[in-house]
Formats: sequence, structure tokens, C-alpha cells
Amino acid sequence: MTPINHAGARWLTKIRLPLAAAAPLLSAILWGVLFIAVHPSRQEFPLHDDWLYARWLFDLARGEGINYRGLTVMPLLGQWLWALPFVRTFGDSLVTLRLSTILLSWIGMVALMDLLRQAGVPRGRAVLATACLAANPYFFLLSGTFMSDVPALSFSLVALALSGRAIRGERFAWMAAAALAATLATITRQNALVVPLVMAAFLWQHPRLRARPAWNAAVLLPAALGGVTALWFASRPDTLRLVPAVPNWDRAAILLFAGIHTLALASAPLLLLAPAAASARRFYLALGLFLAVAFAYVLDAQAFPYIGNTIPCFVGMGDVPGSRPVLINEDVQTLITVLGCIAAALLIATSAGYIRSNWWRQPLLLFTMLHALVLLFSPFLYDRYLIPLLPGAFLAAAAGSGAERARPWPALITLAVLAFLSVALMHDWLAWSGAKWSLGRQALAQGIAACDIEGGYEWDGWHSEVPGRWNQRARPQGLTTPFMAGIFPHLTGKYALSFSPITGTTVLETEPYRLWLLPGEHRFYLLADSPRALPPHRIR
Repeated sequence: MTPINHAGARWLTKIRLPLAAAAPLLSAILWGVLFIAVHPSRQEFPLHDDWLYARWLFDLARGEGINYRGLTVMPLLGQWLWALPFVRTFGDSLVTLRLSTILLSWIGMVALMDLLRQAGVPRGRAVLATACLAANPYFFLLSGTFMSDVPALSFSLVALALSGRAIRGERFAWMAAAALAATLATITRQNALVVPLVMAAFLWQHPRLRARPAWNAAVLLPAALGGVTALWFASRPDTLRLVPAVPNWDRAAILLFAGIHTLALASAPLLLLAPAAASARRFYLALGLFLAVAFAYVLDAQAFPYIGNTIPCFVGMGDVPGSRPVLINEDVQTLITVLGCIAAALLIATSAGYIRSNWWRQPLLLFTMLHALVLLFSPFLYDRYLIPLLPGAFLAAAAGSGAERARPWPALITLAVLAFLSVALMHDWLAWSGAKWSLGRQALAQGIAACDIEGGYEWDGWHSEVPGRWNQRARPQGLTTPFMAGIFPHLTGKYALSFSPITGTTVLETEPYRLWLLPGEHRFYLLADSPRALPPHRIR
């Protein structure tokens, strides 16, 4: 590999701060709109799995030690180290934890911008690619939680950006900082162990540096600490043990198809920037293949989203009693499926040559490929697990079109659509969750015990002092859903927080809320299982 002189390296890795701040600024505007629509004071409730992570961190901040309560598969230590100063400064607040994640997501965006510039992507396209991350619905939604996906990715991007600067410029101080960021990533989520592997691969391409013990130690230390943390975590009696899945053709097929489909939709603004760069022959072959596979999945009653968990119904929404609002109907599913196939064909036609020539030279591409390999063995496969693949897809889409003349307006319009969907999805998540928690707190104020209320995953978990047991043979009581009975068998189900009335129950109270994706007023319901379950003083 041709060596790069120090002056060239410094010029290559130099960031212009106003441009690096463009994507965080976009994200800040989107969050500002949300905080105006749903004031932070009305967001003091958990989302997704973050009731787990928040409770554990609050316990840790009070000096009560670490207790995973038998309900997690990740150590989370790096994320906690990041968020602990926020808790000590502002107190035990779920909104504070979300703000800490949003801030960390902005740091990750700046790191991605730096990585794209290091890869030689022109400034304008690098800004657009980073804005694609800011506007991506999966990334945006999870940035508004205390989930570990965004923190682990941000730590990883920072580590890769700093190590790239260090190696190109032969500056060990940057490498030491990269080792710290990589350590935070590896002790947060086990899959982040790919980060020191990527750092090692890039270091290996520079013979003079790889012969120096200190540089090797900077790569080995995060790997060792991450490995030791994973072993320590697996040995604890209060955790869920991960048993790697045996790869099979079904897993490989859905991961390949749904993965490229999702990444292509996320990269759509970049793909529309210079569509003429795509090979026509490769495009039509890929389009025919993706449409055929999509049709085969339709025959098997599957369409977008092929891998669930975050979109369209979120964890928690599917576990709440009643009939939930349908955010993505069949027509919208079909439209997104077809658009995703077109985008996937365009991504392949534009980027295949670049990926084939650069996968081993560009840390982001190698990072993406190693993560895809990890997903083949993952015990679970959720849509949010595709988030670490986004930066590599953005690099391929931005660099694959080469020097073709850009057409900004289609790209900017598509980016605006993605940004709107992100904000609308997050608003609607906060809206119905806020209505549910408002009703639940009214019930608690009237003397109803939390263990008597089935309120879905976040509600049940937040109010439970009993460790989850994951016993799917447990029989649900009253209005308790079968899945929740398997995790929290102490629930009586005398009452329920529900999306709709349920036959045979009594409506005690309702709470209105409004959705942006389904305009109009909706209501959340507090139900009693039978007249005998009515509280002594009926609410209002």
C-alpha cells in the first residue's frame, strides 16, 4: 500500500466543523420539533427495553451495585459509564437518559462524517450520507431511548475514526483515544468486538506501525477487556445466556434480502444523487431478482418489514391488550416493498464494484461485513440489529457513484421524507405511550396495585420487583397477555391499559391522544376485568 506522508495525512483527515455539524444540527431540529409537540415533562416513561437499563443504572448510581434481574443479554457497562454523569448531575430521570443518548448519537454522526472524508468521499456527499443517518427512522427512534444500539454504534464509529486518523498520521495519542472508545463499545454490546478486529486489520496494512508494541497494545486492549467482560457477564446468575444460532439457509436468505432492502431504503437519498452511475445491466438483473424474492415472500404472507421489533409497532405496542392502530397497512407495505426492491437494485448496480475493490481497505466496509457475519449466528434477529450496517451502506452508496454529476433535489426531497417519517413515528410512539402511562398513574393514585394492572411490556417491567422468568408455559390471569404472563407471572390482570375496549370488561376511564401518521383523535382505555374488580372509588 502506498504510504501517506504526514502533511497529506493531516490534510486528508481534517474536518471542517460547520460541515461536520450539519447532521447533528438536522437531528437537533427534528428533536426540537418533537419536544415542542410532546414536552419533555410529559415523556417521563420508559420506551422499549430501556426500563431495564434505566432501573439498573439508577440502582448503580445509588450505590446498590449491578443487578441484571435475569432479563438481558448485554453487559451495557460502556453505556452506563457514559450516562452516569448525567444521572449524578440531573437526577434519576428517563428523559435525562434519552438526552444522553441523543447527544452520543450526534458524536457518532461527527465520527461518521470523519470516516467518510478519510475514505475520500467528497464533502457534499459525506454531509448527505451523515444526514441519512440522522434521518434514518431506526437510528432516530432508538436515539430517543436508553437502548444500547445507538451508544454502541457511536462508540464504534468514534473508535474507527480516531484509529484511522492515528494510523494515517502516525499519531499515537489518537490511537490511545481510539482504544478507549473501542473499549466503551465492547463492554456495552458483545457484537462490538468487531471494532478492534477492524482496527487490527487497518493497522496490519501499515508495516512500520504494526511492528510497534504500543500500537498493537492499543488494538489488543479493547479486545481483551471486551472479551473478559463478555465472560464475566455470561458467568453471572442474573443474566440471560446467549447461545449462538446455527446458521441456516432461511436465516441467510432473510438477512441478505431484508438487509439489503432496508439498507437501500436508508441510502435512497444518496442513490438518487447520481442514478446515472448505475450499471443498467446490473440494475435490471438485481431488480428482477429482488422482485422475484419479494413475490415469494408475499406468497408466504410476508412483506415489509421483514424483520420486526422497532417498526411498525415497536416492542410494547404488540404486548398491550386491545386492538392497536394499524400504522402500516397492506397498501403501504406493498409500496415500501416495491420501492425497496428498486433501491436495492440501484445500490447493487452503483456500489458493487466499489465494495469489491475496497472492502479490505476501508474500515467502514469491513466493519459492516463483520457485523453481517455476526448476525448469521445471533440468537435473535431484530430490525434494529441492522443499524451497525448503515454506515457501510452509506459509504458504498456515496462513493460508488464516482464523479457522476449530482442531482441534489431528488436526494433532498427523499431525505426530507425520511426525516418526516422519523419524527412522525417518534411522535406517535410518545403520544400513545403518554396516554397509557397517564391512565396507569391515575389508577395507581386511586389505590389499584401495579401488579393488578396489565399495561404491556414497559409498564409491567417498570413496576415489577420480581425478576423475569421467561416461562412461556405460565397461564395468564385475567387480562394479562400470554407473553407477559410468561415474564411476570405475578400479574393478576384484574385491570388493563388497552388500545380498545374488550368484550366482557368495564371501561373505567379513557385518555385521548393524537397520531400524526393516523390523523384524528384516538383513545386509550383503562379496563376492569369484571364488576367485582371495580375499585372502591371509581376513577373520576
